[in-house]
Amino acid sequence: MEKKLKSVQLKRHQAVELVKSIEQFTIGYVEENASEIPVCLEQLERYYEDFLHANAKVMELDEEATDASVTERCDLDTRYRRVKGFLLRKQPPPTVAQNMSNESMLLASSTLNSSGRSGAVNLRLPKIELPTFDGNSTKWLTFRDRFVAMIDSASEIPNIMKLQYLLSSLKGEVGLLFEHTTLTADNYEVTWAALLKRPRKVRKLQPLLVDLALLVDEFTRHVNGLKKLDEPVDTWDTPLANLLLMKLDSSTILAWENHSAQHKKDKYKELVDFCKIVYEY
Repeated sequence: MEKKLKSVQLKRHQAVELVKSIEQFTIGYVEENASEIPVCLEQLERYYEDFLHANAKVMELDEEATDASVTERCDLDTRYRRVKGFLLRKQPPPTVAQNMSNESMLLASSTLNSSGRSGAVNLRLPKIELPTFDGNSTKWLTFRDRFVAMIDSASEIPNIMKLQYLLSSLKGEVGLLFEHTTLTADNYEVTWAALLKRPRKVRKLQPLLVDLALLVDEFTRHVNGLKKLDEPVDTWDTPLANLLLMKLDSSTILAWENHSAQHKKDKYKELVDFCKIVYEY
């Protein structure tokens, strides 16, 4: 009995350490490692299943260890959710050629005649990659038109997958701006609308206003990161507003003081909204 208990405890410990190894992969992730993500997702599922099986066995063999086993299960569940969420966000979307290949296979299957021969024609389709956008306004129209044609207008693709494709297509400073976007179906329309608005805005700005736009975007990105860490940023109006004001140019500060003269105190969200009005119009 004791030998069997030690065996399943070892299996459970091994599964936990393997999940942690994938967690380390996410911590040190760079885009060059994107091709490893599908393997990591497959391994993560297997290690998690191994843990659940071993953990259940431990509780079955040692009732006194139930509380500790539940605690360890909760801890691993948290790791599993975070790691899988990260991997799904970073997972390279399938190429159009892959999607078309799958459709061709279905077509071939549906056209098999009674003799078992296929009436479908085998075609070697060229590989078509999804477009990417790094904030270069000269490339915006090409990116927008290709993304609309390939993803946005595809009614059969659910919005949560469209968002995943969109986020994986954004690189450079634009990718950083949207890196804290939560992967939900509702966020696709909001994110795509924000992206549609941004290039038109930046092209018409004067140099000083470009700096203001980039400053507000970067500041907002860091605040969103704090939200992801469950920091109570909604209660930090005064410190956040003061930090942002310290980085603004004197003319913007003066315009804000005139705008907020009747306010009892500066509010961070109102200051950000005001700055957006300044550089949009």
